[in-house]
Parts: sequence; C-alpha cells; structure tokens
Amino acid sequence: MTVIFGQRSTFATEYSLADNHRGAWMFGYARYWCGGREIGNFSEQTSLRDLLFMLEGMRRDVGRRQNPRFWNMSATDLFRLVDGGLFGNPDIAPLTLAADEQWARHNITPAVDVFDGWKVFIVENSSKARVVFSEHPFTSIESVAMSAGEVDSIFEATRIALGEIYEREVASAKAP
Repeated sequence: MTVIFGQRSTFATEYSLADNHRGAWMFGYARYWCGGREIGNFSEQTSLRDLLFMLEGMRRDVGRRQNPRFWNMSATDLFRLVDGGLFGNPDIAPLTLAADEQWARHNITPAVDVFDGWKVFIVENSSKARVVFSEHPFTSIESVAMSAGEVDSIFEATRIALGEIYEREVASAKAP
C-alpha cells in the first residue's frame, strides 16, 4: 500500500512498504514530490527505517529554517550558496559561515540511497516557505512556494506513520 502525505503539486512524501520488508529494516520505496516532480528513485528499495531515523533528526530544525539572506535570493543563488557551504565549495561560500549560521537545517534531503543525485533545501520566513531542489548535475534549479511549517507538518505525519510500523516490527520480533 502506497502512503502519501502532502500534495504532489507542492510538496509530499510517499512511501510503500515492500511485501518482504524484512521486519524492522522496513524495506520499501520512498520519494518526495516537489512541484509535481518526483524526487528520489521509487523503483529501488531502501530502508524505510533509515528514512524514519533521518526524519527524526530533521525534527530538531522545526521552526528554525529562517534566514533573511536566503529568503531574498533567487532559487538558483540560494541553491548554489547553501550547496557550496554544506558540501565544501569554499569559492562559493565560506565553510565557517555555513557552520556558524547552521545552514544544515535548510537541507531536507534524506541521506538514504534512493535520494542520491538529488539535493533539496528549504528556507522560510514568518509565513511562507520555499523548497529549492535539483537533480545531479544540478544545472536546473527549481522551487516551489508553500506555507511556513507545511513541510515540517508533512515530515511529522510521515515520521509518525513510519514510527508506528517500526514499533510494530520491533515488538513482533521480540514476541515468542
């Protein structure tokens, strides 16, 4: 069964647990949708447990995705600056500035294999959000506008649903 949280036309998460999901490893399929575009490789299996853990880590940044410098930039400039600061291009952004301003909180790309080749960043102001994304080789930068907090709400719904599956699988593995 495929589960979707959010709207494909703006932002959504989608996952499907594989029939043979190997218990608490929770193998299945996952992707984001950004502006109607599929982000991730839904044809390959991945560990939804690992995705759950990534979403749990992203919770610490809820309500902390504002940066006036980023908000006023074009999508391309924002993408290039954050990417350079987070992934080591000091010619574009000083790594110390990225660390001092905690730019990692703007990175919402899960570090799971089906998202390899994609980068997804978010910036918010008091009422709006912009999700900026691109696929390798990162030449075409796209963005979608949303309400502030909307992406985090979608992540939270996904995290809760995957967490329930995980707890059920852990409990069944302990059962005699």
